[in-house]
Amino acid sequence: MIENNILGVILAGGKSSRFGSNKADAHLGDKTLLEHTISKVEKNFLEVLIVSNNESIKINKKNVFLVKDFIKGQLGPLIGILSAMKWIEQNNKKYKWIATFPCDTPFFDDSIIEKLKNCSISNDHLLFFLNSRKKRHNIFGLWSLKLIDILEEDIRSNNFRKVELWADKIGVQKIEVNTEGFDKFLNINTLDDLEDAKKNLDKSRMITYKKALEILKKGKIKLKNEKILSKNATLRISAENIYSPENYPSSDNTAFDGFAINSKDTNQIKNNNPIKFRILKTLAAGDNPSI
Repeated sequence: MIENNILGVILAGGKSSRFGSNKADAHLGDKTLLEHTISKVEKNFLEVLIVSNNESIKINKKNVFLVKDFIKGQLGPLIGILSAMKWIEQNNKKYKWIATFPCDTPFFDDSIIEKLKNCSISNDHLLFFLNSRKKRHNIFGLWSLKLIDILEEDIRSNNFRKVELWADKIGVQKIEVNTEGFDKFLNINTLDDLEDAKKNLDKSRMITYKKALEILKKGKIKLKNEKILSKNATLRISAENIYSPENYPSSDNTAFDGFAINSKDTNQIKNNNPIKFRILKTLAAGDNPSI
């Protein structure tokens, strides 16, 4: 299975300097931003790794792990990505890819995870980023573990810090995704961004069937009836039940063509004693079988 080769990674180690406090802990609805991301990612991977320097984060899930940056100093997401790769090595995991997600983009669609996972069968590329509305999302990515050595070298010796610059150097394949309505890649960097996210929270939620039914039953919407020609009734809803004046078919009928005979008339049939039957009547579908 594809999932066996990919570790889900959530990057939550930023300084949150523009936000004013650790934004991973900020609440959006009944969950923190980090909890929103975990709930989506953990459904799609055998294990999930959170890279964060926030010591207040407590994880009580068997398949979700926490690790700090491999290189101290909160030097950016590239170090977080390297930290995830190092965690795989140090713990003797068999993963060949990591799929990365930011903790501050809670509205992303679950379907993009499948797009990332499907790219892991590629033999031509080592790095993939999502792209929507002519914008490349550099943290929503799929990274091959084959990149670990060159990534560490570029971080330590060539002072690479920005994901986009390093990706351009290595070469990255873009995965196009369509987004409609509000921006599902809304990134929360400031308190104003969080307020915008709260306004969009209801748009991103899918209510249960039971809840939808309750809302409909409480509603007092009344629609007027009108008479129209039957030819114009396509996709319209009847105002009341319509009953046929007679049953059709008029009686029970078989689902297959064939012959009906009385079983007692077959008692004397043998290989050397065939019997001929006379056809009494032919019945069409729905006919009353009275003979």
